[in-house]
Amino acid sequence: MAQPYTVSDRIPGSLEARPSEFLGSKPHLHRLMAAAMVFRTSPHGHAAQTLLLRRAPRDSSPPKWEVPGGSTDEQDATVLDSVRRELHEKTGLHAKTMLYPVGMLDAAAQDLEAESDARNEGDDAQTVAFWERERDEKPGNLLRWGKVTVVVDVHEEEALDDDGSVRLVDTEHDRCAWATREEIYASKFADGEDIGFVSGAAWRIILEGFRLHGEKVERAREREREAKGARMMAKFGGIADKGPW
Repeated sequence: MAQPYTVSDRIPGSLEARPSEFLGSKPHLHRLMAAAMVFRTSPHGHAAQTLLLRRAPRDSSPPKWEVPGGSTDEQDATVLDSVRRELHEKTGLHAKTMLYPVGMLDAAAQDLEAESDARNEGDDAQTVAFWERERDEKPGNLLRWGKVTVVVDVHEEEALDDDGSVRLVDTEHDRCAWATREEIYASKFADGEDIGFVSGAAWRIILEGFRLHGEKVERAREREREAKGARMMAKFGGIADKGPW
């Protein structure tokens, strides 16, 4: 049985519908994908890193990088369950909390490759839509896919340590890596190895995930500053130290 997860108040209700119901509300989409972004703090510093997987040689688009994800399944009770299942199938990690959905950077949504026709849908689930030819289909026979990406906290904190390795399905992915925003933006790991992404849209979604993660961290810091201030006020009875009278 799948482990339960909690849902934050930043998750729109549309993602708690069945995948077929979600697609039914968006008739311009034919298929739906679900993906997860997982963050950790770098063990060698204080920078945030996100988990990337590299497509295996026998899979489509090798050796491109992406975040964990895949097609939704009608057996999934909700779109969020699709996110949970795909994360576990691709990495072995279990979702603890569904935090918030990720679209593309608004400024970049109009500057995408013509061949992918990707764009940010801009709805309450921040679905990203793109055209893709079905495998073995005739040229010109395209399906419009939607992709929902959610930032997820996971149970296995021990899997996010110095090594940071996760369980991979070798027919789909052959490597995992943790990358900072700077590495994503440059499309290059710190050691100089290039990072080729499955699409320009995927690259922009990851950058937007980092932006939202940074906002979350800053809100947490602000709450801590406020709490510290309240503790100091309580300790000194609300009297500010203004120096000598």
